[in-house]
Amino acid sequence: MATYTSNATGLWSAGATWVGGVKPPSGAGHKISIVSPHVVTYDEAAGEYGDDTTTGITIAYGATLKFSRGASTKLTVVGTMLRNGAIDCGTEADPIPNPYVAELVLNKSASMASGKYGFST
Repeated sequence: MATYTSNATGLWSAGATWVGGVKPPSGAGHKISIVSPHVVTYDEAAGEYGDDTTTGITIAYGATLKFSRGASTKLTVVGTMLRNGAIDCGTEADPIPNPYVAELVLNKSASMASGKYGFST
């Protein structure tokens, strides 16, 4: 398991967006770190990130995780999502157009417990 850190503003699916030039593979327990001032646009139909121990995805202050406006997406976080930056799931000025849907699943764990994981700032 590794931590994938943003290298630039860009699409989640593009290697150039990530340090090392490789897109994070889903389902392998990898953690994600989006650093300032990057805006990473999540454009995957489905993906699961985190290792069920601590923080699965970190969005640093000044960074943004933005969901695609051109496809339906589903992002599952295994562990806590630490958000100091922004999550853009559509705004009044820039909505996710119909028929597309952005889905964010938090608190996925092999052993569920109240308050175990979730959304943190």
